[in-house]
Amino acid sequence: MKQSSTIISVIVAVMGLLAAFAIGLYIKEVRCKYKAAESKAAADQQIKQAEIPTRPPRERQRSPRNVSAEQQAQLTEQIDDISQRWATMSEPERKAFRAKMAEILQAGQAEGNRTFETSPPEGRDRFAEEFMETKNRWEGMSEEEKQKFREKIRVSSNAVRQGND
Repeated sequence: MKQSSTIISVIVAVMGLLAAFAIGLYIKEVRCKYKAAESKAAADQQIKQAEIPTRPPRERQRSPRNVSAEQQAQLTEQIDDISQRWATMSEPERKAFRAKMAEILQAGQAEGNRTFETSPPEGRDRFAEEFMETKNRWEGMSEEEKQKFREKIRVSSNAVRQGND
């Protein structure tokens, strides 16, 4: 009886060792697959970057018509300088640069969206009141009065358009 319990203990210990060995082999296999997939993804990324088409040379790109040759050369030099700096920037530097460019772009858009005032605010308020009065009594107006009002609106809108050109 003593001998059979010893044999059972040895068998259980060997089975435990075999189970631990099998688990170790499984973990090693999973790690190898993960490393292979990781290296394949890196290789695919390098291939994709190598396949990216190059941009046309700066000379062939369309330039603004109102820029002199000297100004165009300066612009090209500045663009090349920024391109070189971009290539050497780290990701946080690129993020900061993008934020700065977005800020500059938004400032330019806000400036471009500005409207020019052609009359003082008091005049606009008076005109708005007159417009509302005329609108309210439109049905009772004669054709001649309606035509005069249309002409006044037309002149006013032309003045606004000319001020925004």
